[in-house]
Amino acid sequence: MANFEYASTNTGMLLLEVRDTGIGIPDSQKEIIFEAFRQQSGQSNRKYEGTGLGLAITKKLVEKMDGHIEVHSEQGTGSVFQVTIDKVGFDNRKLPEKEINSLLAVNVRFKDSLVLIIDDVKANADAFIALADSPDIKFLRAESGEIALEILNHHKPDLIIMDIRMPGMDGFMATKAIRAMPHLANIPVIAYTASVFEMEKLNNHELFQGAIIKPVNKTQVIGELTRFLPYKTIKGQEYSIQEQEATV
Repeated sequence: MANFEYASTNTGMLLLEVRDTGIGIPDSQKEIIFEAFRQQSGQSNRKYEGTGLGLAITKKLVEKMDGHIEVHSEQGTGSVFQVTIDKVGFDNRKLPEKEINSLLAVNVRFKDSLVLIIDDVKANADAFIALADSPDIKFLRAESGEIALEILNHHKPDLIIMDIRMPGMDGFMATKAIRAMPHLANIPVIAYTASVFEMEKLNNHELFQGAIIKPVNKTQVIGELTRFLPYKTIKGQEYSIQEQEATV
């Protein structure tokens, strides 16, 4: 959790709070956990993969910013760590209209659409779908190129998100197979890659209509979806709605 309390026109207090559901910390050991190479008794380095440095470094960084860190915890119920930093400066100048429009662009409502996302790592597909955050987009998933082709025998999506590096049939092979099917040849395919070095090549590749790099963020996801799917833009507090058609 993060919270900012305004103290003046250009400063305020920043409060950060992190909760866990771990083993908890007894009162007698709440101070030593902030010491370097120290962990509470009974906590095995091997089991929890810790070195005892994380909280010590965090405390030093917070104190360098004239802040304070504290812990509230009970054994068996987890812990709450709170960081408070006072007199944090902020820029209250009005954003240029161009930047405001850019921010508003992510406030979109998609029309009913079907998207096939192909990735052998479930977490990557989950991340993309969560960031799209649209009840109007139905996502189909495939964990391989072979499974994707089977799905495409029964469904015709409006857009395909294609992982490039997959075992067996990779993204290039799967997309070539899709392009060979007359009824699917014109479906836009966005390459989904973890390689920075592949991005430029993929953006200009004849097989793909775009490329997006992992890990993705919401702006990237919405930006690519609005290129190919019809949507409505919700602007400002009045929520006036402007119809937009995708441009393929």
